[in-house]
Amino acid sequence: MSRKGHVPIRMCMGCRKRRKKEEMIRFTRTAGGEAPAPGGKNQDGRGLYLCPDASCLKAAKKKRRLEPFKDNCKMQIEK
Repeated sequence: MSRKGHVPIRMCMGCRKRRKKEEMIRFTRTAGGEAPAPGGKNQDGRGLYLCPDASCLKAAKKKRRLEPFKDNCKMQIEK
Protein backbone atom coordinates (compact mmCIF):
# COMPACT_ATOMS: atom_id res chain seq x y z
CA MET A 1 0.00 0.00 0.00
CA SER A 2 1.54 3.28 -1.15
CA ARG A 3 0.93 6.42 0.91
CA LYS A 4 1.57 9.92 -0.31
CA GLY A 5 2.92 12.43 2.18
CA HIS A 6 0.81 14.84 4.17
CA VAL A 7 -0.07 18.06 2.32
CA PRO A 8 -0.33 21.07 4.67
CA ILE A 9 -3.45 23.18 4.13
CA ARG A 10 -3.69 26.84 5.16
CA MET A 11 -6.52 29.39 5.12
CA CYS A 12 -6.27 32.70 3.28
CA MET A 13 -7.03 35.62 5.58
CA GLY A 14 -8.62 37.56 2.71
CA CYS A 15 -11.03 35.16 1.02
CA ARG A 16 -11.03 32.49 3.80
CA LYS A 17 -10.51 29.68 1.26
CA ARG A 18 -8.28 26.75 2.12
CA ARG A 19 -5.40 25.97 -0.21
CA LYS A 20 -2.12 24.10 -0.19
CA LYS A 21 0.58 25.84 1.83
CA GLU A 22 2.90 25.97 -1.18
CA GLU A 23 0.31 27.98 -3.15
CA MET A 24 0.03 30.69 -0.48
CA ILE A 25 2.16 33.70 0.44
CA ARG A 26 3.18 33.88 4.10
CA PHE A 27 3.61 37.15 5.96
CA THR A 28 5.61 36.90 9.18
CA ARG A 29 6.90 39.09 11.97
CA THR A 30 9.00 38.31 15.01
CA ALA A 31 8.21 39.15 18.62
CA GLY A 32 10.51 42.19 18.33
CA GLY A 33 8.47 43.54 15.42
CA GLU A 34 11.19 42.88 12.87
CA ALA A 35 10.93 40.67 9.84
CA PRO A 36 13.17 37.59 9.82
CA ALA A 37 15.86 37.17 7.18
CA PRO A 38 14.47 36.03 3.82
CA GLY A 39 14.96 32.55 2.44
CA GLY A 40 13.64 30.19 5.13
CA LYS A 41 10.50 28.11 4.82
CA ASN A 42 10.04 27.75 8.57
CA GLN A 43 10.37 31.29 9.84
CA ASP A 44 9.61 31.90 13.50
CA GLY A 45 7.11 34.48 14.63
CA ARG A 46 3.49 35.42 14.06
CA GLY A 47 2.37 34.62 10.54
CA LEU A 48 -0.60 34.70 8.23
CA TYR A 49 -1.27 33.40 4.75
CA LEU A 50 -2.80 35.10 1.72
CA CYS A 51 -3.59 33.87 -1.77
CA PRO A 52 -1.29 35.31 -4.45
CA ASP A 53 -4.09 37.64 -5.57
CA ALA A 54 -4.39 41.38 -4.96
CA SER A 55 -8.10 41.06 -4.17
CA CYS A 56 -7.29 38.86 -1.15
CA LEU A 57 -4.89 41.47 0.22
CA LYS A 58 -7.55 44.18 -0.23
CA ALA A 59 -10.18 41.99 1.45
CA ALA A 60 -7.88 41.25 4.40
CA LYS A 61 -7.20 44.97 4.86
CA LYS A 62 -10.90 45.85 4.58
CA LYS A 63 -11.90 43.17 7.11
CA ARG A 64 -9.10 44.33 9.45
CA ARG A 65 -7.43 40.93 9.54
CA LEU A 66 -3.99 42.51 9.18
CA GLU A 67 -4.29 44.38 12.50
CA PRO A 68 -1.65 42.27 14.32
CA PHE A 69 0.86 43.48 11.71
CA LYS A 70 -0.07 47.14 11.79
CA ASP A 71 2.20 48.39 14.60
CA ASN A 72 5.12 49.78 12.57
CA CYS A 73 6.71 46.45 11.83
CA LYS A 74 8.37 45.36 8.63
CA MET A 75 6.70 42.50 6.82
CA GLN A 76 8.59 39.70 5.14
CA ILE A 77 6.97 37.93 2.21
CA GLU A 78 7.69 34.23 1.89
CA LYS A 79 6.52 32.29 -1.14
